[in-house]
Amino acid sequence: MNLKIPHYLGTIVGYLPLLETLICTTPPENQLSPTPLAERFFQKLREFQNKGTKKPMKRSFIVFFAGLLVLSTGAFANTQGTNTNTVSPTLAISATIQEAVQLTLTTGVTAGVSHCAVVAAGGSPDYTMNFGTVDALGINAGNCNKFTPTTPGTTNAIYWTDYSLNPLYTSQATTGASTITAYVSANFVGPNISIVRTTVADQSTVPANAAAFTNMSTSSAAQDTIATAADMTGAGNGGTLNRFIGVGIAPTNGAANLTGLQTATVTFTMTIH
Repeated sequence: MNLKIPHYLGTIVGYLPLLETLICTTPPENQLSPTPLAERFFQKLREFQNKGTKKPMKRSFIVFFAGLLVLSTGAFANTQGTNTNTVSPTLAISATIQEAVQLTLTTGVTAGVSHCAVVAAGGSPDYTMNFGTVDALGINAGNCNKFTPTTPGTTNAIYWTDYSLNPLYTSQATTGASTITAYVSANFVGPNISIVRTTVADQSTVPANAAAFTNMSTSSAAQDTIATAADMTGAGNGGTLNRFIGVGIAPTNGAANLTGLQTATVTFTMTIH
């Protein structure tokens, strides 16, 4: 006994010619290209239209919607097509962006002073600087500039130079509280030599005399701020900041390690926030 086709299923089957027409006339970039499985679905649906069916109605609906699913899937396959001379595959491109920071030191460029060279060491330490031969009375010229002691035999001689900080940073969410700090992370062995910087830690103008210098911090917990956000934003990001550093030689007697080569290390830290 043949099953009578319900009116709503007959309506769906009636749209078959329209569906086929749409597939053939849709613009190539959006065209649905029937797969072999889809073609088979059309054939079965035509048989259903022309002859009715002996299958249960439930199964007919399953076949119908399975066919629609096949066609829907084909709509998103843009790498091949038939009855067209155009295909439009798509490519999703992704990349993971990270924050980046860079702080380099270079030889100073301040006019009117001599410059101790900042030499890239390519390891640890990252840079070196040599003030040459120095003494507490300021007799030796050293390699750069010097201030003789205000009171020889009592106050320090200062051998000093300018140098350049070159901050650079990208993809940072905030920059308004950024800083560059410095401290002596490994001090001299000798008791009569110290690292000095200008009394105003972020001073960029040429110091006038020995009194313009003071000892640099030796504490990582209390570092000297040698640049602030005002120096490092805008043109300061990627620009050059001039600063001054030196060694103070004290007129000390009667102790060990008062002469010979001495080495200390200064650590600079740039924080963008």
